[in-house]
Amino acid sequence: MTVLKFTLPRPPSTNRLYSNVLGHGRVLTKHHRKWRKLAMQQIMIQRCDKNIKKIAGPYHLAIIVERGDIDLGNCEKAVSDCLEKMHVIDNDRKAESIFQRWGDVQGCEVTVVSALPNRFASVRYDEQ
Repeated sequence: MTVLKFTLPRPPSTNRLYSNVLGHGRVLTKHHRKWRKLAMQQIMIQRCDKNIKKIAGPYHLAIIVERGDIDLGNCEKAVSDCLEKMHVIDNDRKAESIFQRWGDVQGCEVTVVSALPNRFASVRYDEQ
């Protein structure tokens, strides 16, 4: 079992990720581009420190988010897309479970745990 942990900026709401542009379709908003650039930089820095490799198969995802003016349920998409873009995970469709909660953190803490297909992970996502 592989466990990867990252601290990222608080993600934008799913409602603020894309906008429609005539002739171009759906494009990343300025807000989303800014967040994704910062998140990708954080992943690169934290990945170098730990020699982290990609989780190629199914995985479990836990996201602990700093409380703010966002619906908790709208935090996951930006994080998953960023993890995929940075090759932390192979494809966000391979998520077996997704756990989210508010927490006393700065930004958000992300934990990715490799998993066997169709098995529930009995993993502690946070330390108390």
